[in-house]
Amino acid sequence: MYVRIIRMPLKPGAAEAMRQAVQDYISGGDLGGDFLGSLMLTTDDRSEALGVTFWRTREARDESARRTPEVMAAYEELLSDDYSLLGQYEVSISNMIRGIDLDDSVPIE
Repeated sequence: MYVRIIRMPLKPGAAEAMRQAVQDYISGGDLGGDFLGSLMLTTDDRSEALGVTFWRTREARDESARRTPEVMAAYEELLSDDYSLLGQYEVSISNMIRGIDLDDSVPIE
């Protein structure tokens, strides 16, 4: 499994709009069969988010990375600064708890 992490500095009050935009993109986009899932992590003060995507193959992750500038351009109005790639990784250990169903449609408070 392979992972890419992107840092997104958010404008004040933009966290919920970014969450919804990312959710809409993932729900409606053709990310390919090797896309395994994603997380969006938001700081307590909602000034920054991390986008974490999971891929079955390195090739799928790298192909997705080539599309990142185009995808992120659509979110420019929500960002307080340029997004940045924090890194691309291979998962060495995974002990995610099976059966946890996080409702990814819950608005950010």
